[in-house]
Amino acid sequence: IVHRSRTAAGVQWRCSPRPRCGGEERDGVEDLVGRSLGLGRYRLLSILGRGGMATVYEAEHTGLHRRVAIKVLDPSLTDRPDFVERFQREAETIAQLEHPHILPVYDTGEEGDLVYLVMFLVRDGTLKHRLRTSEPPPWQAGRVLRLAQQILPALDVAHGQGIVHRDIKPDN
Repeated sequence: IVHRSRTAAGVQWRCSPRPRCGGEERDGVEDLVGRSLGLGRYRLLSILGRGGMATVYEAEHTGLHRRVAIKVLDPSLTDRPDFVERFQREAETIAQLEHPHILPVYDTGEEGDLVYLVMFLVRDGTLKHRLRTSEPPPWQAGRVLRLAQQILPALDVAHGQGIVHRDIKPDN
């Protein structure tokens, strides 16, 4: 979730907290921290999270010195065309959407048995992390309304283009 606030210098964007995951390993999934992707354009710095199909890394674009998030499809799935196609379709779909509360896709690539997409890095974490580390439920109605005012317009943009998210949850 990205928050907008007005400052003397204009509009400032701030991102929600993102917890850092340690270097824990999942059976059969290689930790790629330290590896480069994109012909050396991206250097993987740390693991931000793992899901059923992919691992998300914090990375640096070495030429621009910009931090990004790189979602790498689990290498054990790259020999399954249906998973690779679904992953690539996800990147193409997200790249079509423009909204302040939808993370942009910057790049995609394949390198050896790795398929990845490069996205905006949310430095401060997920909504899930924020909900777990702030006041306990039940949350005040105003707080829930502010969250809905950020989430629902982004979903409306996606729905307006015929896209159904299918995995709405505070982690995403």
